[in-house]
Amino acid sequence: MATDFMNIMQFQNVRDSIINNVLGPAEKGRYRTVGAQRQAKAAEEILGYKREIITYYHSGDIPKGAGSNAGQAQHDCSFRIELAVAMENEANLAVINDPSSTIEQVGAAIQASADASFLADRSMDELIAIAYQILMDPKNYDLGLKPGSVANRWVSAIQKDDVITEGEYVVLTASILLTCRVAEDVVGDAGVSGDFTIDTVIDQPDDDVEKTGITTATT
Repeated sequence: MATDFMNIMQFQNVRDSIINNVLGPAEKGRYRTVGAQRQAKAAEEILGYKREIITYYHSGDIPKGAGSNAGQAQHDCSFRIELAVAMENEANLAVINDPSSTIEQVGAAIQASADASFLADRSMDELIAIAYQILMDPKNYDLGLKPGSVANRWVSAIQKDDVITEGEYVVLTASILLTCRVAEDVVGDAGVSGDFTIDTVIDQPDDDVEKTGITTATT
């Protein structure tokens, strides 16, 4: 979240627009967009859709030959769209870990866990397909910003991770790498607005009262 002492750059506007203008409005009960501005929903509207999408600015290249020292710079941005799926695990882990369990009991529990992993995998594949189609929809070329704000929008990579078990759920994560080019205006640093204090304590051996540190106040 930007603060009053930070200059907002275009990559931040793109990040927020992906969340609020592209992925958020397209949810339709199929997933939840972390950070999206939304009206309150009844629990039954999201029940059974334990899927989330979160968007991060990942990295960027700013080619020297595509900008100037005074004016605009071209910024080739990469955004990491992280997907998560949680599926209820009906396996009784206590049975699997109990040495007194019969082979049949352990086998049934393992099968239930495998079924949950299979369902999580298929749910993730569906979520990847949904997110890809949304991000690459021609109407979303400018990623929710005014026409001409974005160039070279492209989903360049998709990666799915291994299923892990967390308590009563099996969890699967994946990521989509979305790239685009934006123009960044060089306007200089606005400085700190108002009082802004940085207070850092340095923990040193035998300094039990932690008196060592640095305090900087800017007005």
